[in-house]
Amino acid sequence: MTSIAIDMTDGLSSSTAIKGPCRVATTANITLSGLQTIDGIALAAGDRVLVKNQTTGSQNGIWIADTGTWRRSKDFNKTRDVRKGTQILITDGTINASSGWYVSTEDPIDVGTTAIVFTQNILLNGAALVALEAAAAASAADAATSETAAETAETNAEAAEAVATGLASSFILSENTFDTKATAAAWSPVAAPNFIRTAGALAADDGSGVVFVQGSGNGGFSINLSGGGSQAYKPAKERGYDIRLFGAGPARTAAQNTAALLLARSYTTELWVPPLDAGEYFDVDEETTLLDHTKIRGAGWHSRIRQTARTKNIFISGDHCSFEGLHLIGDNLLTGADFTKNNGIYASGKHGVTVQNCFGEKFEGCGVQLRGCKDYKVVNNTFFANPWGSFATSGDIVIYSFADAGRGVISGNSCLSNNSQGIYADVIGYDADIIIANNIVVTLDPATCIEGGAWTEAVGDYAGTPASVRRRHGIGVGYNSSNVDGPRSTIIGNICRNTRWTGIYKQGFSAAGGGVLIIGNRCSKNGLEQANSLNGGIYVNATGEDVVSGNMISDFQSTGAGVGGITITAGTAPTRPTKIHGNLISNSMGQGISVGTHAAYIDIDRNEIVGSATTDIFISNSAAAGNGGHTIRGNMIKRTSGNNINGIRIATPTTSLITTVEGNYIEGFDNSNADAANAGISTNNPLVTRVLRNHIKNFNVAVTSTVYFTAGTRYVDQVLEGNIIEDCTSGFGLASTTNTAVVPVVGNRFINVTNKTAAGSTATGLAGTKCGYICRKDNDRLVVLELTAAPTVGTWAAGDRCEFVAPATWAAAGTVCSVAGNPGTWA
Repeated sequence: MTSIAIDMTDGLSSSTAIKGPCRVATTANITLSGLQTIDGIALAAGDRVLVKNQTTGSQNGIWIADTGTWRRSKDFNKTRDVRKGTQILITDGTINASSGWYVSTEDPIDVGTTAIVFTQNILLNGAALVALEAAAAASAADAATSETAAETAETNAEAAEAVATGLASSFILSENTFDTKATAAAWSPVAAPNFIRTAGALAADDGSGVVFVQGSGNGGFSINLSGGGSQAYKPAKERGYDIRLFGAGPARTAAQNTAALLLARSYTTELWVPPLDAGEYFDVDEETTLLDHTKIRGAGWHSRIRQTARTKNIFISGDHCSFEGLHLIGDNLLTGADFTKNNGIYASGKHGVTVQNCFGEKFEGCGVQLRGCKDYKVVNNTFFANPWGSFATSGDIVIYSFADAGRGVISGNSCLSNNSQGIYADVIGYDADIIIANNIVVTLDPATCIEGGAWTEAVGDYAGTPASVRRRHGIGVGYNSSNVDGPRSTIIGNICRNTRWTGIYKQGFSAAGGGVLIIGNRCSKNGLEQANSLNGGIYVNATGEDVVSGNMISDFQSTGAGVGGITITAGTAPTRPTKIHGNLISNSMGQGISVGTHAAYIDIDRNEIVGSATTDIFISNSAAAGNGGHTIRGNMIKRTSGNNINGIRIATPTTSLITTVEGNYIEGFDNSNADAANAGISTNNPLVTRVLRNHIKNFNVAVTSTVYFTAGTRYVDQVLEGNIIEDCTSGFGLASTTNTAVVPVVGNRFINVTNKTAAGSTATGLAGTKCGYICRKDNDRLVVLELTAAPTVGTWAAGDRCEFVAPATWAAAGTVCSVAGNPGTWA
């Protein structure tokens, strides 16, 4: 740990951002030797001098006066001692007594090489000097116990700067203070002061309530000196102009505060909203449209600006505007008719808007609404208690564009309101290239979201009160189909909880190459409204190239048909695949994964589904060409309740596209109930369903068809192969309306199975004729196993064989079909 030595002459010997005071500061170039008079003060040996006016700027710094050659002070002679913002106080002098100066040269600074520039802080009065001297003493004390003294010093330097800035609105009146800029410009002093202040805060008076420093700049003026010459002045700033300098204040009217913001906007592009005491607000009654490149900052929760008028935003952003550390508050009313109003921050057609570390509440529209904007960042904000009135698209953060837009980052926000949705991007279909990452979107009871409140979740499906859940979606992307080859967006690492419909909602069609990545999110307690077809922990209109991967979906609430932890649908049959990979779905009160309507080419791979109340993977396509063609591979399914529920149900009527069910582990809850739905894998279109290499355990029947094989034919291309069937009453439940159908069941392993094949059942529960045969295949010929004699039913081809079970001694081991037919001729 760095040690701190304090010396009356050399100050703090460690690096620190607040130096020990100097007796005087130079006013012109000097010789760095001998005792001399500076700023009216005769120096003594050992006096500390702030040298700031040298022709050779690298000579500037703190020096120790001596009868001979001066030396640099030990606290200002090494590179580590100095950085931009380093503060020095002056105690004596005709001009510079009780003044403060800071290093304004950009880092890094090499003492003796870098030309160092010192800039005077806003004029200090006695109280300010005491405060800054106390800050300097605190810096030394804190640094002595700090692991890193440089960090402590930097922190206190910022504190000192804050002290100086805060005093800008409470200067003692002096001969340098005027009511307006016009009266200041008419002043003719003998010598130009460092600062001129205009007091008042009269909105009608241009330039009231501002501090001006020497120099030319926008919003400035010049004075003529009575001794000859002139001096230009420009508005001063530190972290930004305190809006109180322009007349804003918690005791001012909303109209006065609005006028102050408009006045401030005309003077500067950097504004500071100071913190207020509890219960105080900067009330406004009009919108403030910011000029391009404006930066407005506050101290967080206590920097409160409240809109008191209906149909008004607080801020309308220009290009490349930045909002940081503000607490914006709406009027909490629900009578709006214009969605572009009643927002905390609104921007239309702008570039580079940044909103960070802000709070937003009580806006009927949105906390932040961006339309047609590009290259924006909405990061690390907290939105709460924003109500839902007449706008179905209301949300904490909404991206709503009618022209090509996008390239945005929405990250690290807490969206805790009970409005329509937390984050809604690409609503109309013109936004693309958006990252929505690491946000927390949870529906809270707004009555509890107050300072010192409990901030508790709203409870139950909407029952007409704000304490029940009204929010529909946590995060939504692409309500309309993309018009700009998008959305090309990524939704990653978010928490979405306690919603009526969905945690994450992707609705519109994605363009080719414009799919959405939904990765690594946690969605829980979604689907509180039971009878809604849009429910899902994650809901995707799977038009192709969307990826849903690595998400955790738990406690999905809806028991409605056709919805689940992950709900996949499509308005028309897509031709490009959507991937549902590696998700964990637990304790869904509906289905685990639900694939409906016109969905096609869905790749459901390596998901884990545990504890679903209804079917774990349900494919329920409408009867239309182009649907189906799914792959269900490598999933782990474990049922913890229900002995009349399918593990996987394939309902793809009339389609010719093959659905493959391969390599899944499917474990049922109770194999004793002889219900048609107590099946590991069930299909209503077996001719396009391939079932292979699955491990199916503890169902009444492992694999079943709920429709008959109706043709009297030999289904040699049917794939029911290589599965492990364990602890099931029946292995394959396959039935026909005729005894001439032959369905080969090839290469399966049966463990503790009562009947390897059995008659299946239709959806009405009517049993047909068993048509499944345990076989192996020899090219396109069947070798029937486990019969004791030649078949007497079924359709067979010449060359098919039958190997008898345990033939008698010297009896034939089997038989061969020599003439095809039903059952053909066997020899």
